[in-house]
Amino acid sequence: MVFVLAGCAVQTAETIWVRPGTLAFEAEQATVACTQRARVQFPEDRAIETTPSAVIGVGVGNRRHHHDRRSGGVFGAVGVDIFEVDRNEPRRDAAFAACLGRQGYAPVTLPSCRPGEAMPLESQPFDTRGLCVANGRLAATR
Repeated sequence: MVFVLAGCAVQTAETIWVRPGTLAFEAEQATVACTQRARVQFPEDRAIETTPSAVIGVGVGNRRHHHDRRSGGVFGAVGVDIFEVDRNEPRRDAAFAACLGRQGYAPVTLPSCRPGEAMPLESQPFDTRGLCVANGRLAATR
């Protein structure tokens, strides 16, 4: 059976910091300043981390794999996942949030605007119902 979903796209959500009555330009400046301040306070601290991983199949398996009597399955693969992390990211995010919070901004999560269907607002309103986020700015659908 084949399913075709034409024109169905998952709409994503974005968090934007809002201070009602603020001009969009001022909000962008505050966001940039707090981002820079947080990056200076907590620069990237990259590290390689690993976690063990195992893929377990149940039922039919390749005879070359070892049988696991505890799970009733067959280990399909055993290994290690390797990934890079920024150990300062949580601290940087908290510093950014504190910086904007001190200036009266609060986070609001809104849907992302569909391309070409929204017009950015010049100032941040008190009521964000029915709005979306386009390129990091509050916008109204056309």
